[in-house]
Formats: sequence, C-alpha cells, structure tokens
Amino acid sequence: MPNRYTSIPEPGQVNIYMDDNERKDYIGKPSYNVLEWFILSIVHLIWAISLPVTWWCSFKMIPQYERALIYRLGRLQRAKGPGLIYVIPCIDRWKKVDMRMRAFNVPPQEVFTIDGGLLKIGSDVQYRIMDPMASFNELQDLNHTLRVTAVAALNNGLAGKKLAEIENEKNYLNAILQNNLNRTVFPWGLEIARFELTKSTILKSSKGGGDDFPADQDPLQSVLSALKAGFTSGANPFASALGAAPTVSHAPDPDLLTPSELFAMTKGFLSEEIVKKIDAVFEFDISGNNGGMWCLDLRNGQGYVGKGKAPCDPDVRIRIKDTDFQSMYYGRLPPTNAYMNGKMVIEGDIKAAMRLEDLIKCIKEQQVKS
Repeated sequence: MPNRYTSIPEPGQVNIYMDDNERKDYIGKPSYNVLEWFILSIVHLIWAISLPVTWWCSFKMIPQYERALIYRLGRLQRAKGPGLIYVIPCIDRWKKVDMRMRAFNVPPQEVFTIDGGLLKIGSDVQYRIMDPMASFNELQDLNHTLRVTAVAALNNGLAGKKLAEIENEKNYLNAILQNNLNRTVFPWGLEIARFELTKSTILKSSKGGGDDFPADQDPLQSVLSALKAGFTSGANPFASALGAAPTVSHAPDPDLLTPSELFAMTKGFLSEEIVKKIDAVFEFDISGNNGGMWCLDLRNGQGYVGKGKAPCDPDVRIRIKDTDFQSMYYGRLPPTNAYMNGKMVIEGDIKAAMRLEDLIKCIKEQQVKS
C-alpha cells in the first residue's frame, strides 16, 4: 500500500507530515471545496455592503515582534505580519504569537554519574520561536512541554558522564546538551539559543576518585605536563619525528608549540583502540605563519598523521588559525566555543568532529599511565 503522507520542504521551516490533500492549506494556498467557496463569497459580499463599518473589524495591526496565525474555515493560513493584516469577520479565528526571546530555568536535578557519583545540578535555558505555525499547531502547551523536555535532556545527557567530566567540561557539555535539545524541539518550530548548566552540588563522590582529575584543574594540562617539562629543559622531543635535527628551544613560553609539533605528539599516542573508537578521517587546514594542511586518519590500521591532504575523502574538514589551534589544544579555547564563535569552521560530519574530544581523552589516559 503506497504511503499517502509526504514531507513538505519549506526553506527556513520544519518538515510537517500530513495528508496530501492538506498540503496546499498548510503553505497558505487553500484548496476549498464548493461549499466553502460559496460561504467565502457570501461573507465577502456582506463585508463589501457593510463598509465602512466592517473596516474596523477586518484589519488588525501586528507589532514587529509578533506574528498572526489565522484559521480560515478551520484551515491554517500562512503566518501574517508584522504590519497591517486582513481578517475575515465571523469565519476567521486568529491568534498572536510572540517571537521574542524567552527564558526559564530547570530546577536542580539529582543525577547519578556513570562512575557512581551523585550531584545536584540545574540549567538556564533561553529559546525563541522560529516557526509560529509549527509551534502553535504541534504543541498543546508549549511552556510545559519544553520544560519537561529540557529536564529529560539534562538527565539523559549527564547520566552517561563521569563526575569529573561534568565538573571540568561544562562549556563542552553546554554545547552538546543544547544541540541535543535543539534536535528535539526543531520540529516544533523552536530554537534553543542558550543552554547553560548552573553551579552543581556534589552529594556523593565518584568511586575511585584517584583516577579522576581535581575539580580545579584543567584535564588537558595533565596530558601536556611532561611535554612542557621537556621543552622547558631545552630538548625538542619531536625533532626526529619532524625529520629535523634536534634543536634547543629558548622560548620563554613552553606552550607555544607549532601545529607540526602538536601533530607529531599525537602520532606517538595513536593505537588500534583509538582508531576503533573514533573511526573517522580528519583534514585540518590551518592558516597563519605556522599553518599548513594535515591529515589525521583514525579509521584505518593503527592510525596515521601526515602533512598534506587526506588520501581519501575525509569525514570532516576543519579550518582554523594556527594561534586558535594552539589555544584550543592547550585548553585555553574550548573546541565548542571555537566552533560556536566562528574561529573553527567544520565541514562534514559534525558528530565525527565531536569525537575528537575522545581522542584527547585517550591521549590523557595514556599519558597518565605512562
């Protein structure tokens, strides 16, 4: 039996699945039947005879921040406004929808972490209506539905994390939870503009707390501690990997490693376990004095890091400045902030790009073991 329900692609709008006979009505081109056309003709005739009295009943002024939804004989018309709109008396039912930013807070929830910890944490959420037709037509109670969905997103998003991750990587988690919540509410014509976790209260410490990082320490710093010590002492551990003679660095700041040195460091930590976990090919286009093109293959064999374009079609292409790349690698610039602020441009599979965080964690774990 053929499927009689099709999707309506509208630029800037969500896809709404409905019967083929209703498609024209939803996009503002009603296909009325004979009886409905007769009723509309009679009403318009009465409207013309009753001028100018009906003028005051038919035209409404809609402010810039609102849109008007009109149901004409039970059929939803295209959103109207701002400005002057026309409403047919007696047969039109209309409602204003406020398009301004709104906010609410998720009350603190008790969340059990994957490592046995327990904490109490809430969030602040800001959202706006992007498609007034979908928001009004798809939800009976927008405020209640959105609050319940935000609570579920908070609990589900943090339940699979470690206690130390939640404490140290809130900026990253804010972006992940915001994206997850946006995927849920987008079909309702909504957009989550901001999702921020509030200050948490630890009710129970995680098991094996010695393996976790202190709450006041950046996890990436432990990965680079040995590296910084090597450069402070003057030895360049990556000279052989880069095909150059060993040199002595007298830079006052040991953090200023070039992208070549950072990629060379990554090469020493690759393994089949990391490749199996990430399963993606990345291509980095780094601009600046120390820039260039690098390929990071985390799909085949034990992984590969090399200068130049990827030998195959990469899953993710990343464009970033060399200074931003260094700041991001050392934890000064969170990757999610770099992406959201436009400092890092990602083309391709966004989910695969997010798995780079797993690579940093694997390097961190191996550095701690060594």
